[in-house]
Amino acid sequence: MDRTDVFLALITFLLAALVYEVSDPNTPGIIAVPVLLLLYSIPIYLGAAFVFKLAAAESPIADQAERGSETNDRDS
Repeated sequence: MDRTDVFLALITFLLAALVYEVSDPNTPGIIAVPVLLLLYSIPIYLGAAFVFKLAAAESPIADQAERGSETNDRDS
């Protein structure tokens, strides 16, 4: 996950929040249900992606893989 993913997820979240706030109480379910799903799932997605990124960054396996690719690049 890079900054673009976070930025696009933030835009999607804010647009869903705007639709939810601006809509009236008689909004059809076909519109309200996806908006509510976005409002609840985007923070979960961002949190999970952030945790996985941190776990991968601190993993010794990730460090070994990076070192291995660096040595392969130097050998070529």
